[in-house]
Amino acid sequence: MAEVTKKGLVARVKQAVHRRSFFGKVEEIADRRRHAFNQRVKSAQRDVQRLEGRLKSLHYGATSQQIEDLEQALYHAQYKLKRLLSKREFWRDRYTWAHARHQHWGLVWKHRRDRLRRWVAQHDGFQPYMANGNPYRKMTHEAQHGMYLDFRDGNYITSTYEGFPGDGVHSDSSGHYLQNQPDGKGRCWDCGAGSRGPMVKAQIREARRVGTFLIEMFGPDNTFNFKNGVRFTLGEGEALETMHDNHKHTWIRDGAPA
Repeated sequence: MAEVTKKGLVARVKQAVHRRSFFGKVEEIADRRRHAFNQRVKSAQRDVQRLEGRLKSLHYGATSQQIEDLEQALYHAQYKLKRLLSKREFWRDRYTWAHARHQHWGLVWKHRRDRLRRWVAQHDGFQPYMANGNPYRKMTHEAQHGMYLDFRDGNYITSTYEGFPGDGVHSDSSGHYLQNQPDGKGRCWDCGAGSRGPMVKAQIREARRVGTFLIEMFGPDNTFNFKNGVRFTLGEGEALETMHDNHKHTWIRDGAPA
């Protein structure tokens, strides 16, 4: 199944709106025509009633020609009325079909609009749920954007900023502690995934995107690691390499491009 994109969803919404608009115009035209047609039907009904009344009011002294002429006129009036009623029945069926189509595309438009809104809420910028239950309010804009990109690559956040040292999660000098930040704002986070692929993808992408702005970045890929904006390679089996085999650690500097 092809990946759903924001551009594709927008195109589908536009298509649904166009179809809904089209059937809305069809319904408007049908309303005008139906009103004019009903006037024709009423006029034909009045003609039939008038001729029937005239035929009944003829006295016995009327000639056979007069009776025959009235009966002929009544026949044609009744035939015309019958055709108009048959046509109106056909138009009503067609109106029912058009109205159903109008409602259908209105529903499609609503579903696609709602789907686009959900897509934007989930993919267009950082959203609180992307922190995966970890604190995020004190994270810098650059850090939140990096978390969003990691989420988009298929990762989930495992850590952001913590309390004071001694909880056994990170070292005392770790960027995960707000007291190790110059202004008490979070710039460090960890992310993981069910497999190595998404973590490596995020690691390479971040290295190419903002390599010089990375105070720290360690991950499963030994060749894309950074310290103070400088890329280096970790040797297999080193303590730092072993610690980050199962997650990506990022500490980003302010001013990193979005």
